[in-house]
Amino acid sequence: MTIPYKMFAADPTGTGSNFKIIFKIENCRDYDAAVASSLAENVGLQMNAHNASFRSTSTVLSTQYGEDEYTELEFEIYKSTTSSGANATNRYVMAWVDGVISTAREYGGSFVQSSDKATDIVIGSDLCDVCIYLVKYYPKVLTRDEHIANFIADAPNAVEMVARYNRNNILTDNEIDANKLATNNPDCRVWLYDIEKMPTSKDKAEATKVYNF
Repeated sequence: MTIPYKMFAADPTGTGSNFKIIFKIENCRDYDAAVASSLAENVGLQMNAHNASFRSTSTVLSTQYGEDEYTELEFEIYKSTTSSGANATNRYVMAWVDGVISTAREYGGSFVQSSDKATDIVIGSDLCDVCIYLVKYYPKVLTRDEHIANFIADAPNAVEMVARYNRNNILTDNEIDANKLATNNPDCRVWLYDIEKMPTSKDKAEATKVYNF
């Protein structure tokens, strides 16, 4: 199957970008089997049966997942705060697996494929079954709230959707509410401290003082 969209035909670092795919690999005869790609000139996305990589001309971000598992895989390129060059900052690329950040790196080089070689997204394999549930691409960086909303909306069924909403319903006035966090996530240990002040001095004597919490 080919999705006629060239993710790497233009520079994504100017706006940021987000790619998400939900899938399951079954009946695999080769753990290194290619199952999806948008790769040209060693730049772009390469997904194999048990791992995936996201590549610029000088950076490789890799992550792993299992066979026979409903897997939500997401890669995001952060928008660089300057256009290019050695002084560019905020150059991060991150991977999520099942809604949890699994890998993050500072990227270098370019994510752009040459105009005559830029590739569509190709999905499928002769060495395993590739079940695709969802594919999304955003030419932007998602906010925290957008990540959470997507994770909830992309649940495999209504029961899991409600469970995800309840687990993530932990904010009051856009700040984490400790009571909501503890109530909605009973398996999460929550520690609360009343701290008079937090030392920020690099002075050794100041940094080694004992503060009673």
